Amino acid sequence: MILKNKACYNLLIENSRDSIIVHRFGKIIFLNESAAKIIGISQYNSIKDISMDDIIPKDNRELVNGIYNNIYIKKKTNYTFDQEIVDINGNMLLIRNTSTYFTYEGKPTVLTRIHDISSEKQIQKLEKDVQKSIKLLNESRELNKLITEFLSNVSHELKTPLNVIFSAVQVLDMNDDLTSKNYVVKEKKYLQIVKQNCYRLMRLIENLLDVTKLNSGFLKLSLHNSNIVSFVENITQSIVPYLDEKGIQLIFDTDTEEKIVAIDTDKMERIVLNLLSNSIKFTDKGGKIFVNIVDENDHVLIKFKDTGIGIPQDKIKLIFERFGQVNKSLRRPCEGSGIGLYLVKSFVELHGGTIDVKSKLGVGSEFIVNLPAKNVSENHDEIAIDSDSSLNKINMEFSDIYF
Repeated sequence: MILKNKACYNLLIENSRDSIIVHRFGKIIFLNESAAKIIGISQYNSIKDISMDDIIPKDNRELVNGIYNNIYIKKKTNYTFDQEIVDINGNMLLIRNTSTYFTYEGKPTVLTRIHDISSEKQIQKLEKDVQKSIKLLNESRELNKLITEFLSNVSHELKTPLNVIFSAVQVLDMNDDLTSKNYVVKEKKYLQIVKQNCYRLMRLIENLLDVTKLNSGFLKLSLHNSNIVSFVENITQSIVPYLDEKGIQLIFDTDTEEKIVAIDTDKMERIVLNLLSNSIKFTDKGGKIFVNIVDENDHVLIKFKDTGIGIPQDKIKLIFERFGQVNKSLRRPCEGSGIGLYLVKSFVELHGGTIDVKSKLGVGSEFIVNLPAKNVSENHDEIAIDSDSSLNKINMEFSDIYF
């Protein structure tokens, strides 16, 4: 079929490299050889058996026909959009459609040029996939680096107390006279060393188990209504003997005597002890640690402030990351696996709270725990802290501090 409009025909010849379809309100009037191949027909006269709707996927017909109607109404030229078409065998193809309104035989008609962009889109997709893969590879490398550093630190954390325990046992084993006064003095000293390093190993194992539970989503809270003021004060006062040995002054203050909050007492005790432990580690003799509770009606603030060495500004975000440490050297001045503050942050967030830190190098740090003042459905009973259990937790949390 030859178009009677000479100008249009010349345009078709000029653009014969593209697939071209001339149509009017869904009926195909003309298509060139390239378009016939895309649609999947071999003879031009086969066009009487198909319409534009036949090459538009059902899900897209309303949208595409709406675009064509807009072209007719506004007599648009060179209107371009991307769409999918389907050949007579059901194969899907992504194309770029450039349609132009013109008059043929006195009637409104649309000339559509089709450009196959499937390869182009595939290349774009491949480029995106490559970029994504590169990003994942870099993230994997960073994670592997982090894991390697962590395993190195954990190995060090495991090896150090084991070496100390083994050395203490060897010293005790060298003494033949088990009844001598000298042996009894040594025994007490080295048994204390063994005990402290056993606590240190227990703490590391418990922290590793908690990280595993957090990552797998199995760590749940057991919430009970408790007076957060007396709870924190009791824990704080219980570590005073340790601070006396270090020559550090502890100051506790609160603006309210009672604030009932739903907490998991075990996790909250570990939050408090870990933050106090960090303050003790990095505060020199003669320094001060402040614990302050502020009632702000719908939430409560628990502040831990010290006059320690402080944290560099570029390292503040790092300290709450899993395995994150300000000093990753195995010769760092204070021991630690780098998961304590990660667990603290996780425990606080499980309570629906937040934790922030303010620090200035050489001046000190302040950790602020913000907890929602919510309650659970139960009668409030003051929860008594088991002194033996509490002492064990203190010994575990302070096991890497040497007094």
